[in-house]
Amino acid sequence: MGQVELSGVGKRFEQYTALQRIDLDIAPGELLVLVGPSGCGKSTLLRTIAGLETIDAGEMRIGGRLVAGAKAFVPARERDVAMVFQNYALYPHMSVADNLAFGLRMRGVASEDRRHKVREMAKLLGLEALLDRKPAQLSGGQQQRVAVGRALVRDPQVFLLDEPLSNLDTELRNQTRSELKRLHQRLSTTMIYVTHDQVEAMTLADRIAVMEKGHLRQVGTPEQIYAEPENVMVAQFLGHPPMNLFEIVRGGHSWLWQGEALALPEAAQARLKQCTSEQVRLGVRPEAICPHPEAAMPRGKFTVELIEPLGNETIVFGSLGGVQASLRTPGSVDWRSGDSIPVGLDLAGAVLFDPASGERLR
Repeated sequence: MGQVELSGVGKRFEQYTALQRIDLDIAPGELLVLVGPSGCGKSTLLRTIAGLETIDAGEMRIGGRLVAGAKAFVPARERDVAMVFQNYALYPHMSVADNLAFGLRMRGVASEDRRHKVREMAKLLGLEALLDRKPAQLSGGQQQRVAVGRALVRDPQVFLLDEPLSNLDTELRNQTRSELKRLHQRLSTTMIYVTHDQVEAMTLADRIAVMEKGHLRQVGTPEQIYAEPENVMVAQFLGHPPMNLFEIVRGGHSWLWQGEALALPEAAQARLKQCTSEQVRLGVRPEAICPHPEAAMPRGKFTVELIEPLGNETIVFGSLGGVQASLRTPGSVDWRSGDSIPVGLDLAGAVLFDPASGERLR
């Protein structure tokens, strides 16, 4: 298992800065997911760790060894990392067994040892009956497992995955995601996983690193990222539907939403006492907009625009106080588009953001 340490890592492509002073430590055996919108730099960061791209600033260590920086550059083949690409990159003329053994053969592993390792990996990934087939004879999920096996059979320090499930249909993606989670729990290999799919990020990760425009915006457990986003970007990127944002204003010694004084938790009140602004953005998750408001809640009218029934729950999109909003409620509802529903805000998990910078108030 290998620790990965990034210190001030930067990368430029001509006039475009892809990575801006990335500081990140990935513990041995950790599964870290890099997530963010397209073009945020997550795949570039993965490729610099693999050694497929150089860095222009900072340093990078794998297993304590300096592999990139002003005084060193270790090529990809010598970094003891393995990578699974989005398109799997299997050799079409080779059997599954030969694809699995390819990296071992290139490293001079004896033939009997290769066969033993390939058999072990095929058993682990459920590929034993497919060893004689060519990639064209496999389903998308089977090809993905072969690509994973070819990387893992080398027993690398670090295992890198660049959107490996994006070519699979929804059912197969869900199934394969679960297989990857179980595989990581069994092997405890250090894994860095790139995706734009927040469901993958939330369900797979030990920790999530959220990126935007080459910057690392927040690193934390899925629970931390969801409940305590550091800024508006993270709040609205992680979670479906995204966090609702409402403007609250100072009114004497109180803070008001739609003219009603808010009974905020003590921690939030303490933050607001330090705030000099007359206006703050209040963030609440969709499940915190309650269709059956209690008397103590701040209340309003939610105008229904779109309903998404999901069986065990229903997501409803509309507006609240003139602001676009969404709510999540258990089971089904009998509402229709245009209905006006009385709702209340559960402020127990509310997050406060500075309206100018978008950063969370501390």
